[in-house]
Amino acid sequence: MRNQPHKPNSEDIARLAGVSRSTVSRVINGYANVPEITRARVMDAIERNGYYPSISGQTLRGKRARCIGVFLGEHGWRDEAQAALLYAFSQSSQALGYMTLSCRVGDFSTPACGRRVREILCSGCVDAGIFVNPTGGEALIRQLLREGQTIGALGKSGENGHERLFTLELDLAIANQTVLYVQSQGYRQASLLGDFNVCPEDHRMLDHLSNVAEQAKIELTPQPKEDHLLLDEIAGTILASGQTPKLVICADQASAYAAYRAAHRLKLAVGKQVSILGMGFLPMDLPLLPKLTAFRFDPEQMVDSLTGRMIRTMEGAVGEVRHERIPCQWTEGESCVRYPE
Repeated sequence: MRNQPHKPNSEDIARLAGVSRSTVSRVINGYANVPEITRARVMDAIERNGYYPSISGQTLRGKRARCIGVFLGEHGWRDEAQAALLYAFSQSSQALGYMTLSCRVGDFSTPACGRRVREILCSGCVDAGIFVNPTGGEALIRQLLREGQTIGALGKSGENGHERLFTLELDLAIANQTVLYVQSQGYRQASLLGDFNVCPEDHRMLDHLSNVAEQAKIELTPQPKEDHLLLDEIAGTILASGQTPKLVICADQASAYAAYRAAHRLKLAVGKQVSILGMGFLPMDLPLLPKLTAFRFDPEQMVDSLTGRMIRTMEGAVGEVRHERIPCQWTEGESCVRYPE
């Protein structure tokens, strides 16, 4: 037998406070027609006995669950990036009085995934759903909007313009800023390092970076294509070949760690004999010495924008922007050295 301790309900609170259940309901819902002495007695009974209103009961009465569903698809950022995003969603929603329910649902384009997402959204346990990098989910999102759901999409352009669709995309101008920095440091070539097979957003960024570099006459060397090679091996191959200093552009947290480790193994001083530049989804507080120089997207800024616009609109605010493009942030570090004249 499972131990299931009794959870106090509104009837218990009414009995302990010496009032009716309807009075307890009026107190919980903030109605004004309750004497202050009665309200204080009910609140004291609630606090002493740890009573929390039933979410399912509130949902049946047409009230919000005050919870946002966060759906992770098959094609998304690396695990460390997704972990940072999920933490940011939790913090941002909590600050606005909401909870989050996260779920990895697989390929957004499959019927099974669609059924799972709709099951969660229609259950009443969440008030809205956010797709993290919604590749393949365009048809599903359109269906959900037709059904009256409120949807957010992180990593999507705003061409739809639906009143219940809130989108956020990364500004690809990060590639232009990266190339300008490479030029300013005197480099005419750079090597790329990153797992570009994980996220379609990374593919778009890589394509744009390659085009901008070609126009600026910067030779951009892609990493080897062998699937069996680990990032550490690839980083070692890049740093061990050719002249020094050389510049490596790292597209994610894992590749930045790999580049630093390879430099240490090869006894190359980062910021003196090797330049390592971050570009993309990178946390501010990476424990790297010397500190990483980077053009980065801040997960907290991204999530605050998306959840804030969605929740404020659901709470009755008008005029909220439906789409936003997040610019990159510059982090000054000591991981790059100017190429000698």
